Amino acid sequence: MGDRSRFPRYVAGTTHRAIFLIVTVHLLLRFAIAVPVLKHPDRSSQSDTLDYTAVASTLLHDHRYERYRGVPHTARPPLYSTFIAAHYVGSEDPRWIVLSQVLVDTGTLLLVFVLTRRLFRRPRFATLAAAVYAFSLPNAVYCSLLMSETLFTFVFLASIVLGVPHQRPRLTRKAPAPPSDSSEPDSSEPDSSESDSSEPDALGATRPSVTTAAVATAAWSGVLIGLATLIRPVGVLGLPALMIALQSFRARRFARAAAIAIGFAVIVLPWCVRNHTTADVFAISTIVNYDLLAHSAAALLAERNDVPEPEMRTQLLGHAEARAKDAELSMQSVMREDGLKLIAQAPFQYGWIHARDSMKSLLPPVRELLQIMDGAGGTQGTSAVLRKDGIQAAVRHFFGGGSWIRVVVPSLLWAGQLALALAGAVVCLRRRSLMIVAVLLLTPALLLIAPGPAAVPRFAVPAGPFLAILAAVGLDSGLRGLSRLNSRER
Repeated sequence: MGDRSRFPRYVAGTTHRAIFLIVTVHLLLRFAIAVPVLKHPDRSSQSDTLDYTAVASTLLHDHRYERYRGVPHTARPPLYSTFIAAHYVGSEDPRWIVLSQVLVDTGTLLLVFVLTRRLFRRPRFATLAAAVYAFSLPNAVYCSLLMSETLFTFVFLASIVLGVPHQRPRLTRKAPAPPSDSSEPDSSEPDSSESDSSEPDALGATRPSVTTAAVATAAWSGVLIGLATLIRPVGVLGLPALMIALQSFRARRFARAAAIAIGFAVIVLPWCVRNHTTADVFAISTIVNYDLLAHSAAALLAERNDVPEPEMRTQLLGHAEARAKDAELSMQSVMREDGLKLIAQAPFQYGWIHARDSMKSLLPPVRELLQIMDGAGGTQGTSAVLRKDGIQAAVRHFFGGGSWIRVVVPSLLWAGQLALALAGAVVCLRRRSLMIVAVLLLTPALLLIAPGPAAVPRFAVPAGPFLAILAAVGLDSGLRGLSRLNSRER
């Protein structure tokens, strides 16, 4: 038999080499997509990009957070515009922002590795998850577009990594277990050896209380959730609520939950106060009111009246603007009131529309990829074409006419990752681990369902790391099943 003492070091060396190879492949794929943008910087813009770049320019030159002179900007939270403004200090060239986002996404890949190691025992799972993430199509495409999803994903995933209790090895040696016919522990089971009390180490010294460190870590997790919310206000209350519930049930005490809530509030409340004092709106972002009327209510009325959604959106916004002017009310309050009133007329039908349209986030971002390669347009209108002209016309519209062949392979890879993620979700549900279900199932579900009728493929970017981990679980389960099948045939 070989020297067993060398085995852990060999595994660590193998993991480091694998991670280096995965990071290299990840960077090659991201830069391959970014090359057309580096040659044609105008291809980095989307319909919402101007909301960020115009504010960033005003912030840099006039030191005011405004898109239009004299009007405080409340639609978009400040951090992504600040991120752009920091790059504008040297040059207002979007190519530097694209390069920075590629590096930020590389950091996200490393966080995927760390999070998987915290949730599962074996390094193989973490390496496999990182490899799957390297090929995640939405995350690769949106690195090259000036949208907030790449930065949001990195900061939010960092908050999840801090929020998940660190799995610590036991300090005391257990008595030898009786022989068993079962094989080694399943790699998909989480290590539950965390301790929250002070314990002596091998030399008899008392270690600092893990509880104090854990509460401090939870507070930093709340701070990062707050920062992520000020980058992109999706799931404004749902994301911190999920982490608070996770900590409460996992540790059976509320100190960590309170720390997350305090850390989140410390970051977010000053911005809410700023919006209240400058625009009389106590909110993180007013884009929520716009989405409520222009997307949610418009989608409901468009389906009930059998009219195109853009036409219904124009009508609703025009009516809201006229009512706000006549009654001398704020446009924000009118949009919120009208949107809620219209949805309340058919809540169950709207619930179905919301759930159905949320799935548009999982469509492959092929039109965005074509925009980067050819300067083609966006993805709007595919649902309307499907309802009007059928599936063949919708496919032609979605793939941008004659250029579809170049995006078939990336789309198939994305579809395969989603299929593996679904298989991995089934495996995780069978394990009945609250931690794994909350982190790997509830978190991406919240991120994907929150947009509703406003959903577009870029909303899958924040869910990409969690889908990659689920796909790794599904792939590993399938490989182990094939291995058992081959061993039985022998």
